[in-house]
Amino acid sequence: MWKITVMYHGGSQSQFIDNRKGEISIQLAKSFYKKYKNTAKNITYQDYPIKDHEPMLLIDKIHELEAKED
Repeated sequence: MWKITVMYHGGSQSQFIDNRKGEISIQLAKSFYKKYKNTAKNITYQDYPIKDHEPMLLIDKIHELEAKED
């Protein structure tokens, strides 16, 4: 399970939660980033359970996933 939070410059936010087991796919992470990077103040990614995982920037998660592919 994971959650993406998009924070906008005006202070509003959107959250996207996937209830399936496992982390986000690299394709989906890149899709979210591409869609929101120009309008968002920041985009964070967090695995569940949230008490065990700190939020991180989505771009950092993308880099982590890319490193796993090598």
